[in-house]
Amino acid sequence: MQPNEPYQNDSYANQPTGIDYLNQISAPAQASGFDIKSKIIMIVAGIVCLLALLFIGLMTLTSSNNGPSPVSLAAKLTALQTIANKYDDTLRTTAVRDTNSSLKAILITSNQSINNILVNSGLNTKNTAAQIAQLANTSEIEKRLDDAALNSTLDETYAREVTYLLQDALVTMDRLNRSTKSQETRDFLARSIPGFKNLHKQFGGTSEDASQTSLLGHQLVTKPSQIQHFVIT
Repeated sequence: MQPNEPYQNDSYANQPTGIDYLNQISAPAQASGFDIKSKIIMIVAGIVCLLALLFIGLMTLTSSNNGPSPVSLAAKLTALQTIANKYDDTLRTTAVRDTNSSLKAILITSNQSINNILVNSGLNTKNTAAQIAQLANTSEIEKRLDDAALNSTLDETYAREVTYLLQDALVTMDRLNRSTKSQETRDFLARSIPGFKNLHKQFGGTSEDASQTSLLGHQLVTKPSQIQHFVIT
């Protein structure tokens, strides 16, 4: 080794000095990937999403198992009775009048029975009466029937509208029958459904009407105009 040649194995030769050394010890090493805080946030967000999905699934399952309230059925039967009583004297054809008389008779018994069920269920009488009155509003149907009377087509229109209302009531009865735990309600439905099905057929309804019907809240997707007319001879 020459006298002026630097010593290659000097342990201090590669050590940083001055400003370089200060920069090296002051700058922390960058963490690779996510830091602990980010991971915690992601875990919490995942748990929240999972709980939300479980809650939605539970609510969907619960909703699918819950049938309509007897109040809903009472309102539909009340609407039918209102229409049947109001237009009974203005119907012209014998077939429609006779079928409407049968409808009025079954509605008297059915409404008494469903009201007894509501009373025995312990529901507040005033509240249920107010709900029934609101749900059983027939103003739109009456307007269509009044217009039909002016155009001399009342019997056909009446049969079509009542068929629609009967169809609506039958769907509600079927759903209530599958969901209720009340033996009194089951007995009432077992007695009532056959008679209402027979009247639905007499007014011009078919078995296909019920299979094509689906409920959306308290409204039916099927429209009255899609139900065939009562055959008047």
